[in-house]
Amino acid sequence: EMLRSLVGSEMCIRDRSISMKRYPYIYRKGAKSMMEPMKYELEELLYQMGIYLVQAGYAVVVEAAALAVEEPERLQSLTQEFYPEVGRRCRCTWNCAERSLRTATAQAWECNGALISELAMRKITQPPTAGDFLCILRHALLRKKNTEA
Repeated sequence: EMLRSLVGSEMCIRDRSISMKRYPYIYRKGAKSMMEPMKYELEELLYQMGIYLVQAGYAVVVEAAALAVEEPERLQSLTQEFYPEVGRRCRCTWNCAERSLRTATAQAWECNGALISELAMRKITQPPTAGDFLCILRHALLRKKNTEA
């Protein structure tokens, strides 16, 4: 009955609690990972690339970027190690994780290909692969972290 009486900004509070249940890997409280200090920078980059929180694959992209920063050796074997781990963390199949990353990469290229080239520190003339996109994001996040230190 209480849910039916919520309106306006109260609805956002209810929706956020549902989102936290559905996507706990985005809203990890107290997670002390290597990625934690870079979370804001990642979200800012994704926003500038047209990849928004409301998109279905957003959580997969965030988790994949975190894994790329924390365990870069997994990028050497995308289909054998990387995508299955992202799928496990996001509670989806590895195929779903791969598809979400490819879709996000295409969206980022379409919305702001110039930013991708800037982050890669070279001119990119065609859309990057999902693996290349993750490597570019990882490098940009680590570069930003090192310049702040």
